Amino acid sequence: MKRLILLFILTMCCINLAFSDENDEIKRLLLAEEGGNIECLSKINLGIPGGDNWIANRSDGYTYIYIVDSEKKVRTVRRRDFTEQTEIRFWDSNIRTNVDLEFDIMKNIPGTRLGSKAVAFGDYNGDGFDEIFFFSRGVTNSALIWGYNNDAMETYFASRYNIIDPKGPFPIEFINYKGIDGVKVNVWDYPTNKYVWDFYAWYENSRKYVIMVEDMGENAEYSSFTLIRPEDSRHIGNEPVFPSVLASDETEAVVDDLDTAIYENDDAPNNRQTPFWVWAAIGGGALLIVCVVVIIKRKR
Repeated sequence: MKRLILLFILTMCCINLAFSDENDEIKRLLLAEEGGNIECLSKINLGIPGGDNWIANRSDGYTYIYIVDSEKKVRTVRRRDFTEQTEIRFWDSNIRTNVDLEFDIMKNIPGTRLGSKAVAFGDYNGDGFDEIFFFSRGVTNSALIWGYNNDAMETYFASRYNIIDPKGPFPIEFINYKGIDGVKVNVWDYPTNKYVWDFYAWYENSRKYVIMVEDMGENAEYSSFTLIRPEDSRHIGNEPVFPSVLASDETEAVVDDLDTAIYENDDAPNNRQTPFWVWAAIGGGALLIVCVVVIIKRKR
């Protein structure tokens, strides 16, 4: 039994070492690309074909999405200046200035956070691939979700939001409402002249998030988002995760598509790459099984 436990620990150590070595190798490759030092680097499974997908914050202030193929050739897919978390502030009309938030606006956004940016990524719609959630600043505060579809990065979700107090509540949360996973958003409703909570859910037919409920009410009951828990970095395991979707006759909202062009066209076949961690997990599991079989045979 002790031998079995030791072999299991050694297997896990080998898998962790493989991850570390891969990250270091990719970092060395990307440092040769334009953009300055790498401040944050993570593998991301957007499903963009041609190689493994990576996302990185760099010292030039931009976030880059890369493809690294099997020959370690790097291709830049997109570059964008995402908002820093510290840039999201509350406008105090009494003193007519912005003040810092007293809560972590990203706390209830599940998935993997991207360094200091107001960005997280994870499989929010349960299709097996990551999407990117981010807060954006402009004339009005807005939040968006990007995903890769039909050879381009598309906007799956876009909504303005309101911060009504520097102490909270959270303007956006991922929740499960009446058995459906979706996004709860605080907005100013002009017809009723008050703040309301709208609920968006994934609509598979259009591959967009649409408003399922306008004004959930202050006492609406809901539970935790089920597809990704806040502490998860991504889905790990072989069991498929199925999204909660609206019925096909649900009214579809129009969502403006924002800047969907990819910088370079991909000549590779339109297949989605299997993430490295899947192969690592399979290899580690196979090694563990072999070790168990060997030990059992020796005991006999």
